[in-house]
Amino acid sequence: MSQDAGVLEQLPMDLHFLIGPVLRFACRSEGDVFDHLGNLKPDDREQLAQIAAQVLEKDKFPRVMEFLRTYPLNEYDECAQLYFFFGLLDHGGF
Repeated sequence: MSQDAGVLEQLPMDLHFLIGPVLRFACRSEGDVFDHLGNLKPDDREQLAQIAAQVLEKDKFPRVMEFLRTYPLNEYDECAQLYFFFGLLDHGGF
């Protein structure tokens, strides 16, 4: 993993598929989420739909929230990006 992943490298291995997209979209606020949603390309939409399906398939979201309780988003920028990435999925209807 890249150094930019920071504490995201501590995610359980089956959640590591989130790291690349989280860092790529780099949402740090709700404004970032809506900016990205307004500019998504078809390939981005497909990737986000696939990620959402993976998360929902095995109900992985509670484990993400558990991780964020251990590594709070107000202390770790990469965790803020993880949190707002789920805002991107949610507001995008994925």
